[in-house]
Amino acid sequence: MNPSKAEKKTRVIIALHSVSMTRGGKEVLQDISWTTRQGEHWFIMGNNGSGKTTMMEVIMGYLWPQRGSVSVLGNRFGEVYLQELRRRIGYVSPWIFKHLGDHVPVEDVIASGTDASVGYYGEFTPALHRNIRAQLDFFHCVDLMERRFGTLSSGQQLKVILARSLINDPDIMILDEPFSLLDIGSCTDILKSSAGKRRDPSYSSSPIISTISSHLFHTDCL
Repeated sequence: MNPSKAEKKTRVIIALHSVSMTRGGKEVLQDISWTTRQGEHWFIMGNNGSGKTTMMEVIMGYLWPQRGSVSVLGNRFGEVYLQELRRRIGYVSPWIFKHLGDHVPVEDVIASGTDASVGYYGEFTPALHRNIRAQLDFFHCVDLMERRFGTLSSGQQLKVILARSLINDPDIMILDEPFSLLDIGSCTDILKSSAGKRRDPSYSSSPIISTISSHLFHTDCL
């Protein structure tokens, strides 16, 4: 039986229940309970060190809370293979930038999104090539396809990471301070590109969870 529109709208996407996390002797997350549903878009605001990134890494399964339970897309952590689950999540984070070598080809960076890794060792099929080109084309940067990641500007690198996050047509997007390293001009350009993609009828709208520092100047385009 196919779910009704009402059931789809009330489908739980993320559920945290009484989650607490201690790192380096400091309690970063304290008794966090939070539920997001299909069709909702969330911004999590806070100063540096307030626990935003820690919470996103808990949701991605990169960190495990000492207390509480986590469910994402109907899968309770501890009962799901996390690598498979991560393939359904488009993730943009400083963590990805840090783990990509300067020498990595742009094509490999984007292809790594297919298996939620930071290195791609699979086959480049014609379908994958077309998908990579289509993602870059939407951000108006197909010319970057033959480049290496370390030769790109910070704005170009973010476009490539955004393309990577969309390669699997994800069920949810998690953006962890995606614009923190960009100047205002680059932020505006990428926000406009992202808004255009979400208005494209061929693009399936996924819920967005975005962490932002208190100084972020513009979020309307998302």
